[in-house]
Amino acid sequence: MRATLGEIAVDLRRGLSPIAWTKAHPWIAVTGAAVGGLATAMTLVPSKEQQELARLRRLHEALHPAPKPPAEEKGSRATEVKEGAIGALLLRQVIGLIRPVISAMLSAAISARPKPPEPASSTASPVHDSNDGGSAAPL
Repeated sequence: MRATLGEIAVDLRRGLSPIAWTKAHPWIAVTGAAVGGLATAMTLVPSKEQQELARLRRLHEALHPAPKPPAEEKGSRATEVKEGAIGALLLRQVIGLIRPVISAMLSAAISARPKPPEPASSTASPVHDSNDGGSAAPL
């Protein structure tokens, strides 16, 4: 019985294998692949009509945007808290406080930048007088 069950399992594996099916029936395999590819393309790729309708919908939304709901006063704290979380509100306040300090530090760093050294000026070499015996006389 074990041998028979083993043979059945091997036959099932061989029968369900696409390689074995393709070797035994190549035209059926090619036809099945073509039909499967066509069905996949028809479901995944939108038709030209669907593409055009989507394009027209985007154009309509761009030309006629949905009206925004009326908001409370723009500067009120309640609106700021509604627009973002408390953490975001605190972060904006901290950045607003630190911004002048950072800009002052940057401007001080730029103005205190060391100037590049000037090229060495060419000084006149001492003139040797042949009568002096080699003593240098300034120009």
